[in-house]
Amino acid sequence: DAAGVGSISYRTHLHEFLDRDLCTKSTENGEEQLVIKGRWRLEDIRNLLRKYVGVYKRCRECRGYNTGLVPAARGAVKVRCARCVTDNVVDE
Repeated sequence: DAAGVGSISYRTHLHEFLDRDLCTKSTENGEEQLVIKGRWRLEDIRNLLRKYVGVYKRCRECRGYNTGLVPAARGAVKVRCARCVTDNVVDE
């Protein structure tokens, strides 16, 4: 997370994203490693993480990664960029 840019934790949001996209439950173990219930191919997880970063981490305007997540109206999420000072609503 960019320092002070967003009020929603990427860690929590990523877990919700994985749970929703994979229709399963993801948690963390004692060493803060991601644990996803079920059997998954590594390439499928990589593609899903690439999709997440492209939508929720990368700024649409300047293509930078110094961003944070903030809540928007009706449960939506905005990606707030500290570099170009813009907010982009993400359609979930």
